Amino acid sequence: MATLKLRHLLLYIFCFAVLVLTQFPGGALLALFLWMQLALLLWKKNYNLKNQIHYAIHFILLIPGLLIWGAVNSFFESYSHQNHLLFSIAYGFLSFSFCFIYTLLTVFNYAFTQPESSITQVYRTCFQKIKTHRFIIFYVSLIIFLMTIVRYFLPVDYKIVVGIITAHLFLQQDELFKIIKK
Repeated sequence: MATLKLRHLLLYIFCFAVLVLTQFPGGALLALFLWMQLALLLWKKNYNLKNQIHYAIHFILLIPGLLIWGAVNSFFESYSHQNHLLFSIAYGFLSFSFCFIYTLLTVFNYAFTQPESSITQVYRTCFQKIKTHRFIIFYVSLIIFLMTIVRYFLPVDYKIVVGIITAHLFLQQDELFKIIKK
């Protein structure tokens, strides 16, 4: 079983920076795809071809919702710039709903499921775990949500990716500190 090393993280940060600076079309989706593969190592899952294909298929199924979530966040930013409180609240609530669902499917699926299970089993297990882990899921979703709506230099789609990466690193911070100490 392969393990995550500091050079993997540094290489990913370099690739992420190149994608942001070059404004590569679909760069945020590519960055998220690469992170979902790297997260296998972070969560100490078996890093083999079967699991990589499983998470690639899982990522492909998540793309339509990610595009909608990015559009909702864009509407939120534009309405908040124009000080439309009602529309900002409505799009903020819709954005948090997408954030909650995608926190389950892009972050907690690594904690709750095994990569060997089918995609439908992954979805079913993630939604069943809401009852028992609702506080931590809500807390991490709130972190991602705040990271995606706060205004800073990144485009909206990259803010979503940074939020998901931060959630992974927050939940696996012990593993991250071990990597940095080595």
